[in-house]
Amino acid sequence: MSSSQNDPINIYSFVCKNQGNPAFNAFIPKLKDHILGRLLKREYEGDMYGGFTDAERNTVRIASDQIYRCKTLQINYMTYDIRHDGDTINP
Repeated sequence: MSSSQNDPINIYSFVCKNQGNPAFNAFIPKLKDHILGRLLKREYEGDMYGGFTDAERNTVRIASDQIYRCKTLQINYMTYDIRHDGDTINP
C-alpha cells in the first residue's frame, strides 16, 4: 500500500468503465469486506473475509469516493530452497 495520493481514481467511474470484466463483479462490496476484515483483524479465509452484512459494509466510507493507483507491484514467493523472497516491479 502506498501513502502517495498522486494518482486518484473515482471508484464508481472505475467500476463503470470496467463493466463486463468478471474481476469487477461485486467489486465495491468485496473491497468493503476486505477493508472491514483488515480493520477488525479477522482471520483471512481464502478469497474473502465473509460474514459481513450490508449494514456493516455501509459503515465503511471511502473518502471522496477515491482510491489511489500505486505504480509498483511487490511479489512475494517461495524460493527453490524453501526460503521466502520478494521482488518489486516499477514500470
